[in-house]
Amino acid sequence: MTRTGRIAAVAVCFASLIAAGTWQFHRIHLARNADATRRLAEGGDAKAEAELGTTYYYGRGVPQSYEQAFLWAQKAANQRNSRAEYDLGYLYQFGRGVTQDDLQAFNWFQKSANQGEMRAQNALGNMYYYGRGVQEDRSIAAVWYRKAAEQGLPGAQYALGYAYGRGQGVPQNHVEADRWFHKAAAQAYQPAQQALGLRGYGLRGWSVAVLSAIFAWSLWNLKDPSWMLSAWRHNQAAIFTSCLGLTYVALRVYGAYGLFPSVLTVDICIAAVGLVLGGVMGMVLNVFSKRIAKSILGICGVLLVAMSLAFAKYPQLWQSIPSIHALCSLGGLLIGISIPCAVFLWRAHRRQATVQSATSA
Repeated sequence: MTRTGRIAAVAVCFASLIAAGTWQFHRIHLARNADATRRLAEGGDAKAEAELGTTYYYGRGVPQSYEQAFLWAQKAANQRNSRAEYDLGYLYQFGRGVTQDDLQAFNWFQKSANQGEMRAQNALGNMYYYGRGVQEDRSIAAVWYRKAAEQGLPGAQYALGYAYGRGQGVPQNHVEADRWFHKAAAQAYQPAQQALGLRGYGLRGWSVAVLSAIFAWSLWNLKDPSWMLSAWRHNQAAIFTSCLGLTYVALRVYGAYGLFPSVLTVDICIAAVGLVLGGVMGMVLNVFSKRIAKSILGICGVLLVAMSLAFAKYPQLWQSIPSIHALCSLGGLLIGISIPCAVFLWRAHRRQATVQSATSA
């Protein structure tokens, strides 16, 4: 073994020993905390009983046991501990350590929520929303969501925003929906980030296949554009379109998996995707069908004017994030198609003028 190999082996062994020691210390620390909590719980301390139930639920310093978690949560809940009441409702709702019972879950969530426990208020909202353990009533669900949301629970803030966006239990109001989504997204709550477009939903199925095909075609064309010359007629057009294809793939992948800092950057990315895709379409249309460039440019201009007039006539469209995203996407697409058409017509006009000048001379 070389000197470098021996050093690497020693470093790996040393890191393993440190990791094992840290984990053992952590286990000892958890076990001591569990013992201290148990002594207080056995003395009848409701807060310690609730904590011990959580300790058993997750197996922190003690063997994991839903039955023991239920036992200690029940002891604390009988002393009106709001945290334990919520925990007991959760255990009943999912049947962990006890037979699943939506009615019991609803009753315990209600007791906890009435004491101001925000997780119980959110859970009670879900029970009313889906009609579990109680008759479905989305207006009451929205009331409980609001109570939890005003205390800063991101899940409830998202649920309230969703209710406003769909008009479920409250009057439909996209401004209020966006406001609550932003509050939840500020706490890195992923569904709210996705609702605002700050985080993508990933790529699946045909999207992966299409992007893979575009990526492979663009790389192959950049490597050897000569095979396309018979169709494209211009080497520069083939290379430029390949670069646009790679840019399109990069933007789509980042949009699907990246995290944006604000809604404005999302709109910029959506417009850029539309612009690049439109550029590719414009290049293809101009190369294979030169005669229709003027018609395409006119159609794009009319659609852009019509879209602008629609947003001017209906100001409420600016209050809806989906409509703004649609504006950015369609606007970018139309502008992207228009640019190659305009450039093509300009170059054709210049060539015609040059020919006329030469003929006159």
